[in-house]
Amino acid sequence: MILTEHLPRNAAFAFAGLALLFVGCTAPSSPPPSACVFTAEDEISVREAVQRYVDAWLSNEADAVMATLTEDIVLQPHHGDDPVVGAEAVRAWWFPEGPPTVITAFTVETRVVSGCGSLAYAWGRSSVIWTTEGESFSNEGNALSVLSRGDDGTWKIAHQIWNDPPTQTL
Repeated sequence: MILTEHLPRNAAFAFAGLALLFVGCTAPSSPPPSACVFTAEDEISVREAVQRYVDAWLSNEADAVMATLTEDIVLQPHHGDDPVVGAEAVRAWWFPEGPPTVITAFTVETRVVSGCGSLAYAWGRSSVIWTTEGESFSNEGNALSVLSRGDDGTWKIAHQIWNDPPTQTL
């Protein structure tokens, strides 16, 4: 038995959501529960939400990026770094004081989108190029976003995980 009471609320939510999606959406021999609805329009909306996230990064505006995330966002960074939990912590982690980092190119190739009700996931490949203190870097790798649909119908990223090789200096 896996106990989630020792996890932060948002990590338990993400864990339970991923488990639900795995069991409910990948079992080919059993139909999804009748309450599980994820339409073609939902898929389009999730893909658009991921693109809003990309566009926000390309705008180089912290507020725009943060607007694509839920308040209880969980980041699970690459290279085994500790998770970053909550919008305030994510803002401090991604947008620290000091010389700005400028995103010059960012793409996400979303390969699969699925979901159930107000929970969805999108996975694929990403590529990013950025400049900081006059030096440019790049990276590419796999990405998984778990999204939550708010009461207003807007999809936002609730859990983000990515993996990639060590950063390449250009």
